[in-house]
Order: sequence, then C-alpha cells, then structure tokens
Amino acid sequence: MNREDAENIDIVMMLQDLVDHYKEGALSENIRFILNTTHTQIFLTAIAERLGRALSNIIENALSFTPKDGTISVNLEALKEKIIITITDTGPGISEKSLAKIFDRFYSDRPQANKFGNNSGLGLSIVKRIIQSHGGKIRASNRKDGISGAVFTITLPI
Repeated sequence: MNREDAENIDIVMMLQDLVDHYKEGALSENIRFILNTTHTQIFLTAIAERLGRALSNIIENALSFTPKDGTISVNLEALKEKIIITITDTGPGISEKSLAKIFDRFYSDRPQANKFGNNSGLGLSIVKRIIQSHGGKIRASNRKDGISGAVFTITLPI
C-alpha cells in the first residue's frame, strides 16, 4: 500500500454503504443482505477506493452464486489490533478442488451457463493482492453450519 494514498477510513460505514448498495439490486431476486456488527465506527488506515473494490468484488461474487430467496451476511468483528470481515452466502459453496486455487490468476470455476468473458478469473487474485497490500489476509472456505454456501474471511490490521 502506498502510504501517501492511504487515509483513515471508517470500515463500518464502508461496509454499510456497500450492503445498502447491493441490497437494492438484489430486491428482484429477494436476496437478503445482513450486516452484523456491534460497532458504530472502526477506523483503519487504507486506500479507500482499492479496499472498497476488493470488498465489492467478494460481495458481487456472493451475489452471483446466491439463489433467489438466499442470504448474504457481512460480519465485522474488531479485536485489539485487527478486524475480521466475514462474507457468507447461501450459494452452492466452493468445490474442494477450487478451494486451493480460488485466488490464483485466471482461475475460474463457474457453471457452464456463465460465459468466460464475464469471469476472467482475475477478480479474486486482485482481491488477494489488495488485501495483502493493506497488511491483511484473506481465505475462502465453505459454511459448516449445515447450510451450503461460501465464506470469505478477511483479516486487516487496525
């Protein structure tokens, strides 16, 4: 991250704005968006545009895999020196073979009905680089609560 471009941003406000934005577009599919946090403000040093783009990409992916009447949850937890953002959907989840490759450049595992040109396999690779440039980590997994779906967990320093 170029420190010259970094600023203190309120991650709670950023996530609320993103959830509100995508919630409007998901109304026709009756997809519910939920933001879970007990915090009203959490400031961290970041390049707002880049971090916002990374979070948008994950939310857009969740939206593209979540079926009608599904749910996308964005959870924010703050610990002493870091925040944890978890984005969970009720889609089909991530295949075991894809979990190891999902952040690789040009890797895409979408249903055949989706055209390759719309999903180049660069999105999650770029997301990973953005998160790492902010001193963070990202990982993908599947839900373990008896409901199908993907889970993206981002850890960023405060």
